[in-house]
Order: sequence, then structure tokens, then C-alpha cells
Amino acid sequence: MIDLAWSPDGRYLATASNDSTVIIWRVDGATE
Repeated sequence: MIDLAWSPDGRYLATASNDSTVIIWRVDGATE
């Protein structure tokens, strides 16, 4: 993973990797 960013509402996380893959993660209900 080379970068990540949260959506403004905190419900999604976008990750990018060296092979140009971008994944959007839905994080509703996650706990710390």
C-alpha cells in the first residue's frame, strides 16, 4: 500500500498500491 484516504463522512477508506490497484473499503460498523 502506498497511499490511503478517508471519505469526508468516514464511512469509506480508499487504498492504493504499487501495482496501480485502488480498493474502496466500506467501514460501517467497525470498532477501534
